[in-house]
Amino acid sequence: MMKKVINFIVNLDLYIACVTLVVLILITFTGVISRYCFNAPYTWGEEMQLFMIVWTIWFAGSASCRYGQQICVDMVVDLFPKTFQKVLEVVIYVISVALLFYLFKKGIVYVQQLYKTNRTTEILHISRALIYSCVPVCSLLMIFNMTYATWRSVFGKKKEEMGNE
Repeated sequence: MMKKVINFIVNLDLYIACVTLVVLILITFTGVISRYCFNAPYTWGEEMQLFMIVWTIWFAGSASCRYGQQICVDMVVDLFPKTFQKVLEVVIYVISVALLFYLFKKGIVYVQQLYKTNRTTEILHISRALIYSCVPVCSLLMIFNMTYATWRSVFGKKKEEMGNE
């Protein structure tokens, strides 16, 4: 039971990304049907699509880092010997973590600014601070997930084995 709870918490970013993607698809599909079949477009659809796109991208990015599935160019890395590949992977990890930490800090400042100025969407009045709060949260999650994936890749299982757990 406890293992299932921990597994759920660890994969929460993936679940959020899946739910927001499904909601995005449903809003977009029903919006198109509503607009072109019934000539009654949703006035709020674009705001919800913005919300869902931002959350889908950031939470899916976090989940992809856990499995080492973020976009990369393996062709160049594969030209080097295996030991140098491990060193290069650590260098890439350090640069990525530095960038993500910068995004985390700037994301907090941005969300605080949106909150202090009470910025909301025009129709649904959803707080823009809520919409963009996923930036600092997911930046931290990406750091943790990338650390996990890099540790496993350098000192443990290969990337191919990590996705099959």
